Amino acid sequence: MELQHLPVEELAYLPAEIEQELADLARGILPPKLNFLPLRQATLDRALAELGFARLGTSWVLDIGDFRVAIEVFRDKANRAFSFDLGLQPLILWDGAVHGNYPVQTALFRGRVMLEGNRCWWKHGLERDRAKQVFAIAAEFLRSELLAGLHGLIEFCDSATPDQLAASPLWLDCSVGECASFARYRHAAGRQPEAAAFARTWLEAMRDNSPPGLSRPPSPVALEMRAILEA
Repeated sequence: MELQHLPVEELAYLPAEIEQELADLARGILPPKLNFLPLRQATLDRALAELGFARLGTSWVLDIGDFRVAIEVFRDKANRAFSFDLGLQPLILWDGAVHGNYPVQTALFRGRVMLEGNRCWWKHGLERDRAKQVFAIAAEFLRSELLAGLHGLIEFCDSATPDQLAASPLWLDCSVGECASFARYRHAAGRQPEAAAFARTWLEAMRDNSPPGLSRPPSPVALEMRAILEA
């Protein structure tokens, strides 16, 4: 698939498009209405179902290895673009009461389906024919690219070390702060030396040696990381 030709952008709604819409409205030109739901159901939802995903709460979920992967079609407020948001929850930490309604938003690991250059928004506009074309391309993208990408994310979550987070996969939202998530997962999986390494990295990165920082009580996350480090 020629990824560089896909109808995706970094931003859902570019400033030039906003200016054009305001100019049209000033001239009394109203934008057309687009019925998003049936288009999504006929294309994106169908593709996810074919890949084995099932609806749960606001997301589509699929168990891959030791993770429950969730994907959600997120529509921008102007109804001109959509993205695919991701959540990866270790099954050992799955709690239906906590994660069942919003599997993506409550997952331990979060991300978004991205292309090179941080392009993630599928731009379709408000013309129905154009939207149908973009939805069909996005559905085929899911069929051809999604599962391989998810397997790569899971392998990374399962095997990465703290110094590898800076080179995390494109679809995963990783930073030093995410060391806490890795520490929680490895600790729950009984992999204590790995959990301790992530907890130590988090504590070192978040240490505040200024007088105000030293006088503040430790945060709940700091206490949690200390407990994991000392387990």
